[in-house]
Amino acid sequence: MRLKTKLGLLAGAAIVLAGGGCVISATQDAGWLRTRIVSAVEKKTGRHLTIDQLHVWLLPFPWVEAQGVHLSDPGSDAHDMFSAASVRVRLSVLPLFQHRVVFSNVSISQPQIMLHRDEDGQSNWHFNPQQNTPEEATPAASGGRVNWDIVVANLELTQGDLQWQDELKHRSGELPVEKFEAGALDTDAPSFHLDALKNKGKLSVDGQTGRLFPHPATQMPVQIKAAFSVDGQPAGLAHIDGTLTTGEPEQREYALRFGGSLGQLQAVQAFFPRAGLPHAENISVNGMIGGKADIPQLQNFHIHTGTFDLRPYKKDVVLEHLTLDAAQSDSPVALDLAGTVEGTSLELKGTVGTAEQIMTWLHAPAESSMPVSLTLTDSDAGVHFTGELGGQHSAFDIQGQLKHLATGPSQPVFDGLSVKGHVETDETLELTKVHSFANIVRNLTAQLDVSAARVAWAGQSWEALSAHVVNNNGHLVADPIQARGSGVQQSARFVYDVTQEIPAAELSAHPVVLPLQVVDAWMGVQSWLKGEAFVVGTVSARGRDMSALRQTAAGHVGISVVDGKVGSKILSSLTMNKIPMKQEVSVRCFGTHMQLADGVATIDLLGLQSRFLSLHGHGTVNLNTTDLDLHLAPTLMLAGNSAESDVLVSGSSYNPVIKMEPNSSGRYGLTIGKNDGEDDSCPALLSSAREGEAGPEPAPPAKEKGGKVMNMLRGLGLFH
Repeated sequence: MRLKTKLGLLAGAAIVLAGGGCVISATQDAGWLRTRIVSAVEKKTGRHLTIDQLHVWLLPFPWVEAQGVHLSDPGSDAHDMFSAASVRVRLSVLPLFQHRVVFSNVSISQPQIMLHRDEDGQSNWHFNPQQNTPEEATPAASGGRVNWDIVVANLELTQGDLQWQDELKHRSGELPVEKFEAGALDTDAPSFHLDALKNKGKLSVDGQTGRLFPHPATQMPVQIKAAFSVDGQPAGLAHIDGTLTTGEPEQREYALRFGGSLGQLQAVQAFFPRAGLPHAENISVNGMIGGKADIPQLQNFHIHTGTFDLRPYKKDVVLEHLTLDAAQSDSPVALDLAGTVEGTSLELKGTVGTAEQIMTWLHAPAESSMPVSLTLTDSDAGVHFTGELGGQHSAFDIQGQLKHLATGPSQPVFDGLSVKGHVETDETLELTKVHSFANIVRNLTAQLDVSAARVAWAGQSWEALSAHVVNNNGHLVADPIQARGSGVQQSARFVYDVTQEIPAAELSAHPVVLPLQVVDAWMGVQSWLKGEAFVVGTVSARGRDMSALRQTAAGHVGISVVDGKVGSKILSSLTMNKIPMKQEVSVRCFGTHMQLADGVATIDLLGLQSRFLSLHGHGTVNLNTTDLDLHLAPTLMLAGNSAESDVLVSGSSYNPVIKMEPNSSGRYGLTIGKNDGEDDSCPALLSSAREGEAGPEPAPPAKEKGGKVMNMLRGLGLFH
């Protein structure tokens, strides 16, 4: 038989044997091997492993396929930390003769990885191997067991999904992995590639490092590059380059450079759609990590951002740029932050610790601290902050002036604001987590002197404002608060106490002139007047919100207004619509005095006088519901005569119901020949409402030259 014929027969026999071997192997469930794999994994991890099916092929090369693979979470077989539709492993034959088990290819299809950390900090990626039995712990006899090196040469994952849930820090997320490839893992230059796709975003990562198997290299080179795109357009880049020394934690060394840039921060929401990120642009980061031991140290870094729009979180606050620079690990970190608040340009510059101190802060904030020296500038003025910032104890000296400061919509605007004092706390981290007003008072110690050349609020202004503020042991006292405005020297005192479970507040005014709409908002009522409210009295209350404060309010308050305006609709209603009015009517004076208790304002004095209408009365107002029970006696002057009636005002301040008093006959009482208001009731009314305090006087009654009837019609707004 010729050689060609012999070779052909031999090849044909090999094909038949290989094909037959594959068929036989593929149709047999290797239960014997599955049992051993499950036992070995459970011993090494302390977790339960299940494999639905396991097949072994010997020809043309050895390989194993496992289908339906599940690795349980710690302490629970109902939840998986890892699962995969299939895991296929190919074994190289020749390395077996060198006592090496080399998996030339490991392919995992549809892997699902769930990383979880509970509220106690227990994580499912920490494994607890089972203890060896005495027999297993006994060393093998000399010449017995041979040590085998196990190596994975190539790894491939397709259609995977990585999820994480951190209940300790309240964070969660998901990263769908389209493909992950790691090659040449048994060489000195293994490489890897990752493609992650989600929504319109794509993340591609390529990297190369040093030998990993069977024993990691001592000097491990690192080279990683990442590219991020949205809708196919480049959105960001990042890289890490350098070397690290492996070994025990105390022997590790780092020499890594990193950098990255991102055009638009919101592009990241393609992967994290619930992040709610603000609009920010032109973000760049670069630096170097070095040092020894288990905590790497920042050797230097530079961080820069362009516009950072914070208006979704804080209205009318926009950062124009932020820069952080550290030339060395022990040099101060330079901070430069500029932006606008309510249209006012502000800049914060100075130094915050060192790069080394910042890394320590990030690793263990409760045990770290760093020096701080910052200046908040507005044009050519500035406020200086110097002191120490720590995870627990922080202390700052504050001194300086701002030319202009707007605190927010519908809030006071300060010109020539000066501040001097000292603040400190032993609960810095607590304040960053919960920064409510009550928590600040509870955890902050402060002594401040504050002044402003001018304050404007709701169309009203004050000059020479000053306040002395002391906060200690949960007890805040601002006394005195002084200013001059509306021709009146004003004084107030404010106390806020959180030493008890329910906060308590006390406010005294002797006097204070405020926009009437501000007083109405604090009291929760709808006013019918416009003007400046002259307020006197003392009120105390307890509660965590305005509803509780109004319900527990106790004290006395007097409110008066001179030369204000009153709505024509309410005046028309008070006259039972007998006299139509077309516009607001001028009011020479208004005054009221009330006692507050149990959520009700009991009004013992209520009076008003205009040119042709006056009223007086009393009643109650519910401070939470604004329900009214007012008994009023309006008097309308009619060309030397007057008409009087008694009316009852019920309903609420937002929807008053006005009708004649039940005991009234429904008629007006007429007085013939009375003068046109020459008896001025304003002085007595204002004196009672102001509790004897001196204040602005109304303009004297106008002396009209026209006829009395025409003057009355002008006063009612019917003629000009």
